[in-house]
Amino acid sequence: SLRRATERRAYRFGRQMTWPHVASAYGELFSELCPRPLELVPSA
Repeated sequence: SLRRATERRAYRFGRQMTWPHVASAYGELFSELCPRPLELVPSA
């Protein structure tokens, strides 16, 4: 039924929102935006 299919899709989507998946996505994004380590300069 449409209801069951919608429930299954919602469940699968929700599983992608768990912290390990979200953290991995953030890590990938940061790697793309800043592919090399930043040079840290000590403050005065």
